[in-house]
Amino acid sequence: MKKQEKIFFLLVLVFLAVISRLIPHAPNFTPIAAISIWIFVYFSKKFFWLPALILLISDFWVGFYDWKLMLTVYFSFILVGFLGLFLRKNKSVWRVAGIAILGSIIFFITTNLAVWAFSPWYAKTFWGLIDCYLRALPFLRNSLGGDIFYLSIFVLVSEKMTEYSKFYLTKNKKRVII
Repeated sequence: MKKQEKIFFLLVLVFLAVISRLIPHAPNFTPIAAISIWIFVYFSKKFFWLPALILLISDFWVGFYDWKLMLTVYFSFILVGFLGLFLRKNKSVWRVAGIAILGSIIFFITTNLAVWAFSPWYAKTFWGLIDCYLRALPFLRNSLGGDIFYLSIFVLVSEKMTEYSKFYLTKNKKRVII
């Protein structure tokens, strides 16, 4: 893929991801973590900031909230993206699912720790932290479902496109030679 095609593709991806946050959906059932991981698998690490851009653009419509929580959410998605480095060489079904699950757990732990630490909603005690994590479990369920669903689709489509392009290029080279 040429550089201009990659940039166009990423712009379309940003647009679709922003739309995915604006249409009705289950809380935390979005493709943002999957996109973050997928970028590290199929694109350069220099695009690590793309999930934060998607969030920032969509937050103009969804609404901004406490800046400390927002920064934690943005950086959590960037952190989760680095898990994609473990998928670059080996993209088995189990590894994709495992990375998606691990990404959901990392996001869950970091963002809910921030909610407990930065918001007035929970007592700043051990039991307040436990309460925060327990009340967030439904969001974890949705994150797990969304991350596994979207990452599986992104990897499957990317692998099929790669497979198809290799076949197509090989087929065209044979035609040129004949």
